Amino acid sequence: MYPIIKNDIAPFDESRLVWPWKLMDVGDCAIIDEEDPALLKKAQNACHVYGSKRGKKFKTKKEGEILKVWRIA
Repeated sequence: MYPIIKNDIAPFDESRLVWPWKLMDVGDCAIIDEEDPALLKKAQNACHVYGSKRGKKFKTKKEGEILKVWRIA
């Protein structure tokens, strides 16, 4: 049998990223400014996955170390 601890708060994982996709309205642009190219690619994939799951559309454009994300629908 495994013990169960009641009312124990899980520690917050500060390394988890929080993207602004759900806060965006049509016509809004989010600028992701990161030096890590892997993180820019992760943000680009995340916005399209979020949009496909929730019926929203995003357009992205990478300019050097900046990723611009527009909500288009």
